[in-house]
Amino acid sequence: MSISEAASSDFTFFPAENEFYVQGRPILTVFIDCYYRLDLVKQSINSVLLQDYPNVELILIDNGADSDVAEYLAEIHKKASNTSLIKFSVNQFTWNDPEKPVICWNAALIHAKGEYNFHLGYDDCISPDFASRMVALFVENRECITAAPMPISIDDFGKVNPSSLSERNTRGRYTDGCDLAFDLIQGNPRKLLAAPGGIFVIKREALLQHGGYDRMSDLSQILKYAILGVSGFDREAALYWRHHEGQLNKQAKRKGMIFYAMLERAWVDSGIIELWKKKFSPDEVKMLLDFKKRSLRMTVIQVLVENAAKLNIRGLALALFNTGKECPMLLVSGFYIVARELASKAYRTFLPRRA
Repeated sequence: MSISEAASSDFTFFPAENEFYVQGRPILTVFIDCYYRLDLVKQSINSVLLQDYPNVELILIDNGADSDVAEYLAEIHKKASNTSLIKFSVNQFTWNDPEKPVICWNAALIHAKGEYNFHLGYDDCISPDFASRMVALFVENRECITAAPMPISIDDFGKVNPSSLSERNTRGRYTDGCDLAFDLIQGNPRKLLAAPGGIFVIKREALLQHGGYDRMSDLSQILKYAILGVSGFDREAALYWRHHEGQLNKQAKRKGMIFYAMLERAWVDSGIIELWKKKFSPDEVKMLLDFKKRSLRMTVIQVLVENAAKLNIRGLALALFNTGKECPMLLVSGFYIVARELASKAYRTFLPRRA
């Protein structure tokens, strides 16, 4: 996925009707791509509009949205300052290419005014001090290329989930981005970073230099962008990450989709491996390739285990079929994993009855 692909895609850009930025202070651009769930879209947008930092640019993306969402985005574009709108005539998502919506992100990147860019999910929210704290990290340290808040899990109703990521985000205010990357590919032994997905604010200059957002966005934020310099972290700023049954990854698992072949292509297209070959030693590149192999395998295992655990027979059958189609070398081990999970579930179910 390249910026040029986004530039040639079918969308219309509507600039902000009212602009007011404080001179001499950096601009943080936040963009949100929207399609459905107006209730969550409103909460996400409202969290941006209520920021305590004046220089926040909001780019709303109508990704072929439902009529109620499209009308709301147009309304906010007209009445909110520093708010522009990108409108796609056709929704960019397909099950054959579920990460294609990063075209929307790169469309926003093309038009962004901010020195720092951040993608906010339509179902997520940020704390009122998010922008001010993220900008401060960049301003205080010129070597800072990426910056992140504390991710906090919430449910569909906004209630904070009891599990916390604070104990798995032990890094200080600034960390060498390479340390984050190596900790990730080694299994997070230092517990420097744990996140449910994309949480990084990234310097626009770095994004433009390295092709923008790609289908590996969750990993690219660390393996492609964090390694370019220092990574900032402010645990007082919050990204409220919403977990609900409508999430794309949960829907895909229920459908038995594994995306193994797509992810293999995404690794190549992202340019991560080539960048590592230029920046790191052969042994370190081998560590990355080993991580790639493990992570691809885990995408299959997780789908099989979850469907087996929930006795989703249709999803399980489709997952096994897709495994045989996309990565037949994992099919035998896949059958073994499914059998083991089903046996374990049967044992757990039968044991209380015996007792």
